Amino acid sequence: MKGLILPLVIGVALTMAGCTSGVVVTPSVDVPTPEVTETPTPEWTEEQQASIDAVQAYITMWATIGQNVTTAQWNDILTVAIDPQSNHDMMLWAHWVDEGWHLTNGPRFTPASVTLGVNDEVGQHFHVRGCYVIEGSHIVDATGQFIGEETRRERAATSYVVLHTHEGPYLVTDSTSEGPSC
Repeated sequence: MKGLILPLVIGVALTMAGCTSGVVVTPSVDVPTPEVTETPTPEWTEEQQASIDAVQAYITMWATIGQNVTTAQWNDILTVAIDPQSNHDMMLWAHWVDEGWHLTNGPRFTPASVTLGVNDEVGQHFHVRGCYVIEGSHIVDATGQFIGEETRRERAATSYVVLHTHEGPYLVTDSTSEGPSC
């Protein structure tokens, strides 16, 4: 041990005096590792991704019909949704036509989770939850005036039920606003 201490002491003394003997002493400092604050993008299974894609296709179709409600083919919603959701949508659009309303721009949806639901004689059900955003999307009258509450929520936690039928397609069957802003 004595043989190791003497060269180290001489090296430190020479370094402090401005001389170098080839011995470098580096103090040990613990540098904290920065924390990662980004939320990683979830990796979805094939079925989960298909459920998310079904919700996105539904929202796109819904917005397309809503923007062109007087001339659109409402039955096109049946390519992405089934009852009770499709029936609810058609009743809503009928009301819009009666009032002379239509949609401007379209809502957006960012998925947060997909959970497996019941598997029954019709198919496998999935629950797709996330954030439904209507910023910049409005229901307007024929003159372009905004219809609705001035204090409306621009974002809402929303859940969609998607059915993967035994025949193959993934179809939205229901949607529910879960209340709090996201």
